[in-house]
Amino acid sequence: MVLALLTLTGAAVAGLALVMDVWAAALVVGGAHLLTAALATLAGRAQLGRVGPPKQTAENVRLDVAAVRGGSS
Repeated sequence: MVLALLTLTGAAVAGLALVMDVWAAALVVGGAHLLTAALATLAGRAQLGRVGPPKQTAENVRLDVAAVRGGSS
């Protein structure tokens, strides 16, 4: 996956370099990567906000603590 992203990045820079300076093409492609990462981050944070607390996990931790303290086995 990383190799594919690097290859596509290089191809995008090379393609844009035909119509602008190489440094500007690299800057545009890098900016597009940053924008994509920012949008993915915002989408991920929105999904995390909708997830409720782990009820089953919390109950299992309570049972584990009780077992360690000798309350049950």
